[in-house]
Amino acid sequence: MEFEQTTFDVVVIGGGTTGITAALTAAQAGLRVLIIESQLALTGTMANALVTPMMPTFVTSGTQHRQFVQKLEQQAQQSLQGPGSTTIWFSPETAVITAEQLCQEAGITILYQTTVYGVEVVAETIQAVFVQSFNHQLKIMTPRLIDTSGDAIIPRLAGIPVASGDATGHNQAVSFRFEIGNIDITQLRLWCREQGYTFNACDTDSFFEFVHVPNQPACGQLGAIFAAAVANGELEAADIRYIQGFSMPDKPNTLSFNGPQIPASDNTQNPWQLSAYVRTGRMMQQRLWKFLQANIPGFATSFINQEARMLGIRESYRIQGYYELSATDYRQRQKFVDGIAKGDWYIDIHRDDESVEDDAFKQKYTPGEYYEIPYRSLIIPELRNYIAAGRHISCEFAMQSSVRIQATCQMMGEAVGIAAGISFHDGLDFQAIDGQQIKKQLEEAQACHN
Repeated sequence: MEFEQTTFDVVVIGGGTTGITAALTAAQAGLRVLIIESQLALTGTMANALVTPMMPTFVTSGTQHRQFVQKLEQQAQQSLQGPGSTTIWFSPETAVITAEQLCQEAGITILYQTTVYGVEVVAETIQAVFVQSFNHQLKIMTPRLIDTSGDAIIPRLAGIPVASGDATGHNQAVSFRFEIGNIDITQLRLWCREQGYTFNACDTDSFFEFVHVPNQPACGQLGAIFAAAVANGELEAADIRYIQGFSMPDKPNTLSFNGPQIPASDNTQNPWQLSAYVRTGRMMQQRLWKFLQANIPGFATSFINQEARMLGIRESYRIQGYYELSATDYRQRQKFVDGIAKGDWYIDIHRDDESVEDDAFKQKYTPGEYYEIPYRSLIIPELRNYIAAGRHISCEFAMQSSVRIQATCQMMGEAVGIAAGISFHDGLDFQAIDGQQIKKQLEEAQACHN
């Protein structure tokens, strides 16, 4: 078969929050950059899985993360942070436009709706990737490849062993997020306050969080209301397992729901199961919305505004690198000479078994504490010009549930973008780069910013 061929200095697999950060950093270093994106929108789970807001972090974030947040606020024409909070509340639409503008300004090429289905490897070096873009097949040559797919796609295509799930092979639970629009959020939050709801301050429409977690005192009378709905058959027990809706300052009258969390959805390795999760999640969305519309003040004239274009898959495959970051590293607040990113999110495992989550909640850091992610967790012995960043780096199952948040992934993206620049200018494979050099450059950039 004849393929159209093209060459780039670096190819980034995945235009998510990690990938765009990596691409922007590499472009600033003078590389000709291609992003291969499977969807029609950048930012990955931000826009396509409707993962908003950006969870808080108290560590010093990377320069690319800060610039992205600044651009988000410029696009939204307002602050996206509530008083005293580091949470970034944004709409998916604002994230997409912001990412596209940044990439266009940097001269980055993007292939949308493109699937990587093959890889050519010679002497432990990636020569090319084979892709289908819309209905065309291409062969893309590159001397260096950054994998921010979230699924360790390149090692899997190359037949290199990867990890998945916990010790028994079970993954984290899957969610299917959606938005409900035309909500009177003022009415809703004032009603929540009357119900003894203290999970959120209930004092502003822009930064309001509507939450129901069983047996959580902060939810006030919402617990009894949802329990009664299960008892009378309006809802199923799984529907109320995890309800969390966030407002968006730049998208009024709308809540973005972090759920439903699909029951018995701990297999992200089976495509038949994943399709079944879509069907189950869609039915759960409908039941929850109809209940809210009929019973909760503020939802009377609401409607489902959109459902995610991707399932909320928290964990699937992970590379097996030179260093496997562990839960012990989390507990010990471990630092590394080649630490290229900082993390402080807790061990956030989503499962049907609530006791797993309860144990995880006890492991939270106090502000200012953090662990580091070593450069050695981003590279693998089998491929010299391959590097990974994002949720699929080399780490244990439990630790993966901490490293996967957006701010931490963006810091990793910046680090691998710097690595691409060093590779390009010094003629080094990713394996040959000293992670301490990357750490030093990141610290120097931070000092300049301060």
